[in-house]
Amino acid sequence: MLRRLSDGDERSLAAVVSAAPQWAGERGTGLDRPTRVLVELAALLVADAPTTSVRWAVERAAANGVDDEELLGVLLVAGAATGGAQTVTSAPRLALALDLDTGVEAD
Repeated sequence: MLRRLSDGDERSLAAVVSAAPQWAGERGTGLDRPTRVLVELAALLVADAPTTSVRWAVERAAANGVDDEELLGVLLVAGAATGGAQTVTSAPRLALALDLDTGVEAD
């Protein structure tokens, strides 16, 4: 799968980005649901996704038993990997998705 994605294979890419994980096969992703939604949140934060997308990920995480401290942990780990500028950009979007007032506008 990784080779096909690296080669830009459109069918493989469509399978990966579809709502149903066709690419996962019988074994799935290898991640439990709470971990998977945390990874999705991290990806959205570092991709500068809009607050509505971040809110969607936060809601999915909450539905899977993830608490606000764990969500903050995602921001901190993603920030350590992507740097301070990304953390400053992502923090207000996560705060808004958690319905927290930071006094800073996002999006």
